[in-house]
Amino acid sequence: MKRFFITSALIISLATSVMANGNKVYGFTGANAFSKAFPEATNVTVKTVDQLTKISFTSGNQNMEVYYSTEGEMVAQSRHIKLSELPAGSSETISKEYGGWTITEAIEFTDEADNSVHYYVGLGINNKSMILEVNKNGEISTFKKK
Repeated sequence: MKRFFITSALIISLATSVMANGNKVYGFTGANAFSKAFPEATNVTVKTVDQLTKISFTSGNQNMEVYYSTEGEMVAQSRHIKLSELPAGSSETISKEYGGWTITEAIEFTDEADNSVHYYVGLGINNKSMILEVNKNGEISTFKKK
């Protein structure tokens, strides 16, 4: 019976072992890689999303997220950006075509597999929300509507 409780405690501790403590992250395969890549990270939080580990943090004044596979490889990273950092002409087009909408956030997303960069802009109006995707040429398409 004692062995059962010890085994149960071990399983529970393993299931909840991905942690963040200050700027230190431990308990998942990519923890050392994250600490080396982002030694200045603060306000670190860790969350498991499907088959990925998502780490949200601040670097300088920049809010960022990185995603690691179960093998500990960084698969993507994103950072919150200003509208002025979007590809040329796109922020003006968004303001013109979605004038009544409130811009909630803009994100630059980098896919580590092919180093491609994508931009996403969140919008909201009257309990509705929308995410626009902006490509590197400044062309805008609807990514998701709610």
